[in-house]
Amino acid sequence: MIATFPRLETDRMILRQLRSEDRIIGTCGYHNWRRADCKAEIGYELNPNHWSKGLMTEALNRIVAFGFEEMQLNRIEAYVFETNTASQKLLEKSGFHQEGLLQECYRKNDSFIDAILFAKLQKDYAENG
Repeated sequence: MIATFPRLETDRMILRQLRSEDRIIGTCGYHNWRRADCKAEIGYELNPNHWSKGLMTEALNRIVAFGFEEMQLNRIEAYVFETNTASQKLLEKSGFHQEGLLQECYRKNDSFIDAILFAKLQKDYAENG
């Protein structure tokens, strides 16, 4: 089950467990929305117990559609740790394209790590969904 917070300024999709327990198991949504530039950064996280079930693919595709159709975005960006190959595959499966490597972009555990920039454009969404 996926529920949505409807406010545009903080739109996040909330993934809830598919059982009698109503626990949040992940989120997917936008931050760093630059309205003047018609772009935003997408982010997501999911409890590891629910990986490889297609939940994040569904959530990501729905929030991407919301971004292009409701928020009128032209560009959606995602920054992924270079070592997070599962996230890279998820983005590629959802039509994002790798645009570059950002060296020492984030600090994690007292060291700097690289990130890969992925993006999806409105024109690509209009052609391929």
